[in-house]
Amino acid sequence: MKHISIAFLAGALTFAGLSYLVVQEALSHHIAQEGEVDYSTLPQVVRTAAERILGVGPHEAEIEEADGVRLYEVESENSSREIGVLLTEEGVVVEVESEIAFQDLPASLQKTLEERYPGRKYGEIESVQRYYFSVEFEDDEPEGEIRIHPTGKVEILDEGKDDDD
Repeated sequence: MKHISIAFLAGALTFAGLSYLVVQEALSHHIAQEGEVDYSTLPQVVRTAAERILGVGPHEAEIEEADGVRLYEVESENSSREIGVLLTEEGVVVEVESEIAFQDLPASLQKTLEERYPGRKYGEIESVQRYYFSVEFEDDEPEGEIRIHPTGKVEILDEGKDDDD
């Protein structure tokens, strides 16, 4: 009976140890869901969309969550300047950021910066393009025009049509 108890205990400990390893692996994989990830692990639709904008790699990738929506940030270095794109799981572009030099800013913006911040040293400067979809409704309900972002965020632009329209 003593040998059976020891064998049973050894089996239970082995099972518990293996279960612990499986749970730890699952947790570490879940934790890796946000933060830096290997580019090749991104969904194909996300990689395809990123490469349309950034070209072929090498690329660095991060996964983040905003307002309950999973987003993929992919960055590339092109001609020694960083370019990044933020995408949804469906490969829809949310934002594109391109690092630019001060001299590449429009002259009027350079002048504004020099006047408002004389003598300041400029760090990173980025050109940022954010994407959204504009929707106009043809009925007489409130919210005549909205802006819907790829993350699902909705902004009301027009509260509806007047009777004079």
